[in-house]
Amino acid sequence: ASMHSIFLCNSDGLVLFKRYYVTIASHCGWENKLYALTNKRWPHARNEVHQCVTYEDKYIVFTFWGEILVILVGTDEYDELALSDVLDVLAEYFRDNITKRPLQELSEQQLIQGEAYEKMCLGIDEMISAVGILDQTDVSKVGSNYKAKVLWNSRCKPAAPNLDKKQENASFEEVPFSMVRTYLQRNGYAEDFAGQT
Repeated sequence: ASMHSIFLCNSDGLVLFKRYYVTIASHCGWENKLYALTNKRWPHARNEVHQCVTYEDKYIVFTFWGEILVILVGTDEYDELALSDVLDVLAEYFRDNITKRPLQELSEQQLIQGEAYEKMCLGIDEMISAVGILDQTDVSKVGSNYKAKVLWNSRCKPAAPNLDKKQENASFEEVPFSMVRTYLQRNGYAEDFAGQT
């Protein structure tokens, strides 16, 4: 038993971040169903108040952190109490490492800007394993083993170190991402998805 999925959305329901911990076949059409199950109760989930919904074998816990809707879905032992605890750990991480102020002040713009989004993705991946089990509850240890580095953004061209003259004119898509592949493989993604190293 593990978590099924995690979603961070804006107040209109637009998904800003999602992570599934189940097979692809089991999450087809799930997002539309999740929206239909929860959207009428969104007004009651303000100011970090946790709302719970049960659907078939799934438990759904959601709340708003400022403008951001956070939804956790679990099965079996990841019931509403366990998901609420996971949500509290995530809230502590966001408060201490991303917003550095009360979560009620979190805006969509703050979350999607480069460094905050990277910290969020890396932090969630470090706290919750690739199979959906909460591995790290001490948020002071999250992010202490690495330093995030922006490889490319719209303001700068991608750097391609150690390329020979033949590859000097390679496009961005042709530059190997061995560190990304290593990260994907380390976190349990299939070899065909992560590519060859």
